[in-house]
Amino acid sequence: MIFLYILAVLVALVLIVSLGAFLIAFYCSDKQKAYLNDPKLPLEGAEYAEFNEVILNNVKKIEAHPCEEVTIKAKDGKKLFARYYHRGDGYPVEIFFHGYRANGVRDGSGSFGLSEEAGFNLLVVDQRSSGNSEGNVITFGVKEKLDVLAWVDYVINRFGKEVKIILAGISMGASTVLMASELDLPENVKCITADCGYSSQTEIIKKVGKEMKMPIKLLFPFLKLGALVFGGFNIDSRTPLDAVKNARVPIFFIHGDCDTFVPCHMCDELYDACTSPKRKLIVKNAAHGISFFVDHETYKDYLREFFRSSGVITNWER
Repeated sequence: MIFLYILAVLVALVLIVSLGAFLIAFYCSDKQKAYLNDPKLPLEGAEYAEFNEVILNNVKKIEAHPCEEVTIKAKDGKKLFARYYHRGDGYPVEIFFHGYRANGVRDGSGSFGLSEEAGFNLLVVDQRSSGNSEGNVITFGVKEKLDVLAWVDYVINRFGKEVKIILAGISMGASTVLMASELDLPENVKCITADCGYSSQTEIIKKVGKEMKMPIKLLFPFLKLGALVFGGFNIDSRTPLDAVKNARVPIFFIHGDCDTFVPCHMCDELYDACTSPKRKLIVKNAAHGISFFVDHETYKDYLREFFRSSGVITNWER
């Protein structure tokens, strides 16, 4: 009887610690979602100080631009939300995915102007558990990669079987589209652009936990259990690095060499492992997620050539 009591107490303690780890890493309350959905929130850190005004001005331009609000159902029934910006009939459609605990308008502020210049219709997605999309559990791409397929299906059903699609993402959004690269994507998906994505969800969590002075080696088993029990997903499932080894579409990898959040070596690992046609751009003096703003012209030049080689017609060729 005492043994059963002790066992029950131990199980309860394990579950309590696992729940705490789960809430810290993966859970986003409705209140948090509402706060993070403000695209005018400045990026924190000295490395972003000189770019926040530029990003904010871009955000204001996006907010002043008319858009269509779109909702679809994910494969698990959750309602997903996006903003659609129409530039021209018959143009390619770029589907953009934002990063962890972020929002599509701010994270996509660079992509918005670039896609307008290139002549793409743009679908800016609120990832599940972010913004106006349903859910409260962020799975680091594990479930989000299936949402990529749902959005691809939506675009094809709406614009026809001939529409050309570009999948684009930044940070966790980049890793999300990379994880989708090995899925059964239709031929409409012509290429992927992945800006500062991580190669492994486990490794990035461990890195950040260590930097937060947490005993991450001790806590990670609890975090993994919390994801399974309370979030319904396995954080150790297929990684972006696994996926690009079976990629079926061309991929453009972008990263800043001063990225202290997602280390630049992860981009090198992804690029080296990728088996589909690929290009890589390492932007000097760029921190996490701001390569576009640090060296806009080089970024654009690389993209122009990448789209051309991937069979995507842009305004640069029209």
